[in-house]
Amino acid sequence: MNDTLADYLDAATRRNLLKLACHAAWSDLEVVPEERVAVLELAAVLAVGEEELAEVRSWLDHAPEEFDPAEVAPTHRELFLDTLMAVVLADGRFVPEECQTLQLISALLR
Repeated sequence: MNDTLADYLDAATRRNLLKLACHAAWSDLEVVPEERVAVLELAAVLAVGEEELAEVRSWLDHAPEEFDPAEVAPTHRELFLDTLMAVVLADGRFVPEECQTLQLISALLR
């Protein structure tokens, strides 16, 4: 069977993953083009519809509302952490604010 990530995650989990990815991009208070591309590529992999894509784009323009990482199912937590790391490293730099955000989310997920 050739399941994709989009097949593996339900709609709510895909939305939460994208929301947290946007939070990661905003963690240093600036979304750079490379982070934007990383999040939009994730949205493509997750095969979100036009409405969801518009929501993701709005989160890249204005940070999304808060999200409780405790809502992430234990089976998906490693995927979420890996995705957040990929977004913050997309621009080739890792600033203290990004590190703090990842540490906080990681602690909340564990």
